[in-house]
Amino acid sequence: MNFAKYNLCAETINSSLAFSFHFLKRKSIVNDVRTRILGIEYFLDKWAPSIYCWIGSKKGKKYINNYRNKVLIDLLANKIFQFDLTNSKVIFIHLLNKNKFSYTIFILIFIKIIFKLFRNLLPDKVVIFFRYHQKNLQ
Repeated sequence: MNFAKYNLCAETINSSLAFSFHFLKRKSIVNDVRTRILGIEYFLDKWAPSIYCWIGSKKGKKYINNYRNKVLIDLLANKIFQFDLTNSKVIFIHLLNKNKFSYTIFILIFIKIIFKLFRNLLPDKVVIFFRYHQKNLQ
């Protein structure tokens, strides 16, 4: 967001920028769902005034909700596929509270879970094939 604030741009590289280490007993934004949710909400609260200033209140609220949904629905789908029902419930309840029980959220969650199901069932070679052809079509 600071890049946008100061009208800067960035170029992408096809390489990892960070490495992640898993420590089972240590709480972090990577392995603790509640910390992750708090981090996302802190980020959104911090940048909400700038977002509202840039694109207006109505579009800003929509942008913030879409961002939250995108990040948390992906996390929810991952937790469901890991059979982590406790954390799945925490994420799901948070999404419902923030979206005021919207039917759209149910549809988005359903689509994401179906997508993950197909992605996990397809052989890796098929996925690589489609990624290669998708890049060539752009």
